[in-house]
Amino acid sequence: MGHPQRFRATYRRLQGTEQLLAFYAVHADCLVGQVRKRKTVGDLLAVFARLRTCYPMTTRLYVVMDNLNTHKHARLRAFMADHNIEPAYTPTYSSWLNAIESHFTPLKRFAINGTDDPSHEYRRWRIARYLTWRNRDKGSHNAPSPNSHGLNCMGTRSAGRPGAASRCSAGSPAKRRGSRATSHPGSRTAAGSRSPERGSRLPRC
Repeated sequence: MGHPQRFRATYRRLQGTEQLLAFYAVHADCLVGQVRKRKTVGDLLAVFARLRTCYPMTTRLYVVMDNLNTHKHARLRAFMADHNIEPAYTPTYSSWLNAIESHFTPLKRFAINGTDDPSHEYRRWRIARYLTWRNRDKGSHNAPSPNSHGLNCMGTRSAGRPGAASRCSAGSPAKRRGSRATSHPGSRTAAGSRSPERGSRLPRC
């Protein structure tokens, strides 16, 4: 008799890890994000700049965040002040108060747990597929049709597979001058895979 096929040990992450920097739009019930190699202030500035383009500049964004040091970096504070974004920091050791936290568990269960991905790009594709399904299931505005070619306002790319990215209308109900929108950012680490990866690139528009 043969032996059952086994998963590889996940503690050997020869390709490193990646960060999913995500935002949850409370009023639209929409979860979007962008995968980055790291979570430096430069990475945060990139995703915040992308978030800002999802809404009219006249819409003031209230962004709920925990007290991670990069969330309070002077460069990020300056960007928010210049782009009509107001941060709201959760109390110390209370990041669970951030509404996005409860959405990471189902994302991990549907897209990461029990997997053995050959590359980072393949994992990004599966995360994007989950976000598409999740936002369509919740009835988020402008969820992509099955033949949509996978970009959203946050720039999640479907790795060339149609209909694999998540998208939602961030600004549709809030195009009035002086209107408000609330977004909750967060991040999670996706473990790296072991096999060599060729031609992989970060999601971008």
